Amino acid sequence: MKLARWMIALCLAVFLSDIAGAAVVQGRVTLAADGSPAPGVDIEVYRKPKLHATTDAAGYYELKGLRQGIYSISCKPQGYLSSRVRFSISQADTFTIDMELVASADARTSSSQASLEVIVIGGSQAKAISGASIHLEGPSSRTGSSNGKGICSISGLRPGTYSVYATHPSYGRTDAKTIQVPPGGIKLDTILRFFPDSE
Repeated sequence: MKLARWMIALCLAVFLSDIAGAAVVQGRVTLAADGSPAPGVDIEVYRKPKLHATTDAAGYYELKGLRQGIYSISCKPQGYLSSRVRFSISQADTFTIDMELVASADARTSSSQASLEVIVIGGSQAKAISGASIHLEGPSSRTGSSNGKGICSISGLRPGTYSVYATHPSYGRTDAKTIQVPPGGIKLDTILRFFPDSE
């Protein structure tokens, strides 16, 4: 009897430890045309096992139980182009990934929009930092996460002036950089660095 109780307690402890070590991904899905929320959109994370969530009336979603690794999160409601973001999880934390939907009829316009590749480095050795949250604020505000090579790609940017910075639980926050996006489907890149004194 005592052995059975001990086994139950051990299994419960392992289960609770597994939950505590898992990450949470949350965010909001909006329409690119006017920024309004997109309710009832199916969100899917591609990694075994697949995880699903559905946006609520305000366009918000939440996915729990993600372990360390590289993931791809996407949604493709009828009448809109597919939206997909790759991200990396290196530790248990809460990550915010927002997505913007472009109507299929606007696909030609979307293809002429710009993209930005953000490279995140840190430390005295300027190593690649994975799992950093990228924050892009401007005409097309976006969020993302750096992958195992410290890279985050953001597409579908409208012309205008943007501010981009990165945050990380272990490194703090980088200085913000100003990015000027011209008209046309140009590809831009920038480097964000966590300095040693912020480690």
